[in-house]
Amino acid sequence: MTASVRHFAAVIATIAFTACAGGSSRSDRGTAPHLIRATAPEWPDTAGWRIDSTPELVLGRVDTDLASNRPGQAFSDVRGAVRLSDGRIIVAEASTQELRVFDSTGRYVGEWGRRGGGPGEFRGLDGVFSIPGDTVIALDLGLERITEFSRAGAVIATVGYPGFDHVDGALSGVRLLVRRGFDGYKPGAYPPALKPVDIVNPRTNRRESLGRYHTQGNAVVEAARMHSVIPLSFSVGALGAASGDEAAVGDPDSARSIAVFTDPDAQPRRIAWPLPRIRPTPDDLTEWKNRIAPLSSGSAPARLAEGVRRLRSLVDRTVASIPLPEALPAFDGLVVDGAGNVWAEDYPRATLPSNRWEVFDSTGTWLGHVAVPRLKKVYQIGHHFILGITYGKEYGEPLIELYRLRRLMPP
Repeated sequence: MTASVRHFAAVIATIAFTACAGGSSRSDRGTAPHLIRATAPEWPDTAGWRIDSTPELVLGRVDTDLASNRPGQAFSDVRGAVRLSDGRIIVAEASTQELRVFDSTGRYVGEWGRRGGGPGEFRGLDGVFSIPGDTVIALDLGLERITEFSRAGAVIATVGYPGFDHVDGALSGVRLLVRRGFDGYKPGAYPPALKPVDIVNPRTNRRESLGRYHTQGNAVVEAARMHSVIPLSFSVGALGAASGDEAAVGDPDSARSIAVFTDPDAQPRRIAWPLPRIRPTPDDLTEWKNRIAPLSSGSAPARLAEGVRRLRSLVDRTVASIPLPEALPAFDGLVVDGAGNVWAEDYPRATLPSNRWEVFDSTGTWLGHVAVPRLKKVYQIGHHFILGITYGKEYGEPLIELYRLRRLMPP
């Protein structure tokens, strides 16, 4: 099974069982968020920020002449990527259980960690984040711990944590933004349910509650003596993002707004803006299926093509048995950039040439729209760049792409 099938199979065919560690201390911010209703963006349509249409850097591109491929060049199972202040890019590659390091020009310069159970080693590498000072945090679901690396790649600390369903980001002080997700295991449909979202310090096991938000709706389907998890059509569930001391949690399916948390003593704010309710079309449904189970090209290997066909057939049967929602989700991506601006991705549609993101500053002011190339996921946004992942059109190989962000207007 090749890269894209492994990636999507991991998303829809794995059921994780997690438990909270006992004896943890817990606090609740308690204060209701201050509602900010944004009515119109500050930027005119002809100004604002722009992202170049072609990437400045591409990692993972495989040459058809295999002998010319460089060590570390090809990816198989990417679980995250971050860019450090000196331009280096760290990519979490789960197939080899290592963090691959590339310099600012895209040249592979080595790796941090390896497969194993010792310090700096991994058995279930599942994400990578950075916090101020270029401390790199790697998540290991297999060993249920995080490993902190210095900017030079030295292991600072290894700290156990109880294996949360979703870790959406890291904040200063080595705190994690975590949310509970789907926990069904019997065949049937599971509508969205309210689950907690917390900021957790694995060092002290202190847990700070940010409230309860809706999970993604899913269906558990039995096929070939296996249980597979298929998202309900267009269901997104809560989205989380973090950077520095700021965390954001969005609920695109129901509340259709974003809660932003900064100083623990400050009142959180909830950002709402005009969001039309758009009924999904047949083209939207096809686009959604392609995102869940992408159809391979004619040049794909036979095993890959067969795996995709089986996956797509399972998705088709599941979708046919469950009614479509009355409206598309309000948004489908959430990022907090290095300056504390909150980016929310408009729900992508097949009729649009690029994905549009709404940008809000640290006060909740709606700055404007930014057109972003069609990345499968945006990992990080800095002052002058945007970093994300896409997949090659011919072989489905993961590609890490860096685009130049041009700020034509303040801030």
